[in-house]
Amino acid sequence: MEFAQQTACAEICPTGATKFGDRDALIAEAHARIKAEAGKYVNRVYGEKEIGGTSVLYLTSVPFEKLGFKTELTNEPLPELTWSALSKIPSVVTVGGVLLTGIYWITSRREEVARAEGKQPEQNKANH
Repeated sequence: MEFAQQTACAEICPTGATKFGDRDALIAEAHARIKAEAGKYVNRVYGEKEIGGTSVLYLTSVPFEKLGFKTELTNEPLPELTWSALSKIPSVVTVGGVLLTGIYWITSRREEVARAEGKQPEQNKANH
């Protein structure tokens, strides 16, 4: 599998704190670092499972809450969370379109009947 070119930050990082590569390999390395230095890191790879897993992973010695990270995120991928709402959009648009077309037809028909009977609709009288 071919990957994008390594980022400049990851390429020149002298400590190896910024890494670039295969996600599975990076997760394995993060867990190996946590295991090798148990007291140094928070026992969590942020981004591994949050919202289905992200393309950026974090490993830190400071609790993620103190860094401003949202730690209450679900592990369910976001597309699955939004699908229930998004799947209803075609039906709403179709029903809305039919409803608006019906209202237009009724309004136009009233005006047509009024003209045929020789009456001008109240709305048009006010405009003339």
